[in-house]
Amino acid sequence: RRVNAQAVILQDGPGALQVLLQLRSHRMQVMPGHLGAVGGCRSGIDPDSRATALREVQEECGLTGGLEVPPAKFAEGANCDWYVIKVRNPIFAQKASTEFECGDVRTVMHLLPASTQTAECYGHAWVSTKELAQIDARLPLMGGLVNKVRGAVQHLLVLQAAMQKLPGHMNSEAVKAVLRSSGIELDENGAVTACPNEDSKVESTSDGCTSLGALQTQIEYYFSDKNLRHDKFFHEKISANAQGWLDVSLLLACKQVQSIA
Repeated sequence: RRVNAQAVILQDGPGALQVLLQLRSHRMQVMPGHLGAVGGCRSGIDPDSRATALREVQEECGLTGGLEVPPAKFAEGANCDWYVIKVRNPIFAQKASTEFECGDVRTVMHLLPASTQTAECYGHAWVSTKELAQIDARLPLMGGLVNKVRGAVQHLLVLQAAMQKLPGHMNSEAVKAVLRSSGIELDENGAVTACPNEDSKVESTSDGCTSLGALQTQIEYYFSDKNLRHDKFFHEKISANAQGWLDVSLLLACKQVQSIA
């Protein structure tokens, strides 16, 4: 399925699993200032929603290593698939550090359970899955977040039970083949060695002309959270319209779009 994707990232914590939650920037057009899972919109470069999930995880929190359980789907919606990822000693690259990326989670720590820990990646925190009900009501949550986290925990428990019966299953050729079909590769230590990347260049067809898919990919990139965090021009043009509309002539004037056309 090529749809949007969200990832529930879990790790072992004191007495319970912890979930990595993100404070969305107040500058975001969708769910500004909400606490939520990590994920986002499908890109034209993603073979499927599993690829979308891991790509968004890498872009938003910089997770590059420590994957004990790679993205495993546990729920499907009309437009979004949900995946659970288990990490151990996760490794994060330096990523978001401004209000265009994530909100400063330290400013809402007083609204989170006392055991909550700020994560190494900016704008994120590790929250005990047994204490989600203790999150202060003044902090808005992504719709259905608590139930989705609980669903991820239950699915992980089933996976871990299977792993105990079949040691090494997560490193089996069958699992590796599934991941490769999504453009994902991990080494024996759980480090991501391959994953779709929106910075990749659009490939041309054999006759020198790019496909309509390439044009779609480029336009989707312009409107992506990743680009709007840094693209001051488009961010200001969209924000200037009360309903978020953008004059199509501005897109047609872009050199990248003109080169594709």
